[in-house]
Amino acid sequence: MHWMHKPVKEKWRYNTFGNISTGAVVVNGTVYFGCSDGRVYALNAESGKLKWFYAAFDMINASGPAVVNGVVYFGSRDKYLYAIDANTGAHLWWYNCGVSLEMSSPTVVNGVVYIGGWYDVSNFNKAGSLFAINATTGALVWEKLPNTGFSSSPVVSNGMLYISADGGNFNAINTTTGDVAWSKRILPNGADPTVADGVVFVGGGGNFGFFRAYDAATGAEKWKFDTNNTALTFSGPLVLDSLGKAHYPGASGMQQ
Repeated sequence: MHWMHKPVKEKWRYNTFGNISTGAVVVNGTVYFGCSDGRVYALNAESGKLKWFYAAFDMINASGPAVVNGVVYFGSRDKYLYAIDANTGAHLWWYNCGVSLEMSSPTVVNGVVYIGGWYDVSNFNKAGSLFAINATTGALVWEKLPNTGFSSSPVVSNGMLYISADGGNFNAINTTTGDVAWSKRILPNGADPTVADGVVFVGGGGNFGFFRAYDAATGAEKWKFDTNNTALTFSGPLVLDSLGKAHYPGASGMQQ
């Protein structure tokens, strides 16, 4: 049997002034994405017409926007976490995290923005912390794991935050206090995690890749799968839970 494939017809295109490495988020008929030209763009999802753009002071790499309650949150190499009005592109607030925020996408849960700091690109000996910032005011709630460095994006489930650190640890953190509940060694530059049915799934980086499943509450390893020396630095899993609902890490910054 020969399958017939219909040609894909392009609906529209919009030319930016740089590379687009972030995921795109579509909310209420608007598509939001960041670009290496330092801008976050808001386009009409049906027509591709520009609604607005907001220019940061430096490039936006992999820190995809999170759009929550009419606000766009994103990080930039310029060290700032930004909050922008989703309808108008107006600046609401920013917070200087002291290192580049170009890699970790923000996650917004219960009025708090969580994001991992990467490195100071002018001095890679200075690595970033994990930040919790008030989503309305931009005030710091807590800063933990200093001089760690995060390329992974955080995922929050049942009061716990899960994130891979560049140094090789996978961390489960109390969202209220910022204290580490448990930590596991998965090798450097682990991927974004996914939580489903009380289990957190994550791939490890380095030269010996394993895909692992941990009890989300205790950190007990349930199983691991050898990926035959293949690093899983960037690939976050999609998991169907026991009810068939899809869970995924949200590299674009959206919460599961």
